[in-house]
Amino acid sequence: MLIISASFLNLYEARKKSAELLGSNWEAKIIGEKLATAIDTVYVNGAKFSLGIELPESIGGHQYKVYLDNLKGQLIIESNDGEIVTTTVVCKNIKNFLLDRENLKNKIEIFWEESQICVGAR
Repeated sequence: MLIISASFLNLYEARKKSAELLGSNWEAKIIGEKLATAIDTVYVNGAKFSLGIELPESIGGHQYKVYLDNLKGQLIIESNDGEIVTTTVVCKNIKNFLLDRENLKNKIEIFWEESQICVGAR
C-alpha cells in the first residue's frame, strides 16, 4: 500500500510540474504575441505612430527577458529557468533591443526612430 501511495504521489508531482511548465510557456507565448502585435501595429500606421504597452514583470514567478533575432524575424522570450518561446514579427526594420527585469517595470514604448522601429522603456 505504501508503494502504491508513493507511486501516485510521484505521478501527481510530475503532472503538477508539467502543468506549471505548460502554463508558463503559454504565458510567454501570449507576451510575445502581444509585443509582436504592437510592433506590427506601429509599423503599419507609419512614422508618426507610437504605442505603449505593459508587460508582466515575471512569468510563473520567474524573471524573463525579451529580445529580437533580426535574422529570423523572431521575438525570443527567455525565462531565467531556461525555457525559450519564440514569436514571429512581420516587420523587418526593427532596431535590436533587450527587455529585462529593469525595463519590464515600466511601460514599454514602441516608436519610430529615423527609419527603424524601436522598442524600449521610456
